[in-house]
Amino acid sequence: MLTSLVASPADEAKVLAHIRTVANLWVAYFIELYQAVVAPATSAFEAAGSVAAKFA
Repeated sequence: MLTSLVASPADEAKVLAHIRTVANLWVAYFIELYQAVVAPATSAFEAAGSVAAKFA
């Protein structure tokens, strides 16, 4: 499906950027799920810092 929509290098770059964005959203989701279920933070500040560190 995607290959039929990619006609130029610019289109390919847009698709790759989109795939990276979706992958980052999945990473953020699983980090949040892990923190909620496995290792809950003791404060909102701690939670925000640990999530931000994953993307730094």
